[in-house]
Amino acid sequence: MVKQAYLTLTKLLSFGLIVTLTVCIGIWIDTRSTGHIMNEEINWTSLSFTCVEEQNPPVDSDADKWFKEARAIQKGERPGSNAYMLDLYEKAAEKKHYKALNNLANIYGYGSAGKRDEHRAIDLIEQGMALEVPACYYTMGHFLDQGIGVKQDKIAALPYLRKAADMGNRYGQYVIGEKLLSNFRLSPDKDKILPVGIKMLECSLGQGYSKAGIELGYYFSSRDHHKERGLIYLQKAGALGDTNALFSLHIAFKDGTKGATRNSQLAECYLRLSEEVDKDKTKTFPDIDTLCPLPPRPTE
Repeated sequence: MVKQAYLTLTKLLSFGLIVTLTVCIGIWIDTRSTGHIMNEEINWTSLSFTCVEEQNPPVDSDADKWFKEARAIQKGERPGSNAYMLDLYEKAAEKKHYKALNNLANIYGYGSAGKRDEHRAIDLIEQGMALEVPACYYTMGHFLDQGIGVKQDKIAALPYLRKAADMGNRYGQYVIGEKLLSNFRLSPDKDKILPVGIKMLECSLGQGYSKAGIELGYYFSSRDHHKERGLIYLQKAGALGDTNALFSLHIAFKDGTKGATRNSQLAECYLRLSEEVDKDKTKTFPDIDTLCPLPPRPTE
């Protein structure tokens, strides 16, 4: 498994990802007991991204039933012990159910069901990566970033997160997009790098991850030009029922910030929606543009 992890990482380095502007970077990944050192030249200016939706392998019907039952117990939607839930997940994972592999790995990695087994967590994630499951690449990156089951290595985590992003995983797209926007605003190559970050976050938002919309909203609201573009992204996040986005829009139109013009009616509208979400966490607003229509953008 160590050899597999090493070969996987070597393959992933071709995606061109680092966190600093150094020309060459040494990446060290220590899985359990053995480490490998690699030096790779990485060129940020060649960075590119194509938005795709996540694709996953088909699942066995019996495994899917076991997975759904286990998930319902995990979420507290039906009664059941942790032991029974884990047994259901294990049965589904044996049949290579991709969600069961990833969920079970996270349970063992964090010990959230009273049973921590980091070695088992890595085994499950490696099985998922062998099936080319985008979420498992993301989880492996997260485990490396946090030092779960492997030696903590935030640099080595990045190729896995980037791979997940390129495979359509919305969480990977958010993490890498956010890093690009936050780390390279002052870079000489920002005109080449920042659009990639924006594109990743837009793709993540398009797949229903509201935090990506908030990140884009704050990014554009902090710029000298086109602040109103940030309001559009916050609106999209608000449509997904994100209270942070809704409250940010409330403040923006209440105080006339983030490129908004003071508008007490709109401010109250967003506040009302945020209060609805406080009462019902599942609430979304697909008709937000009708409920709280943004003012027309100024012509350029």
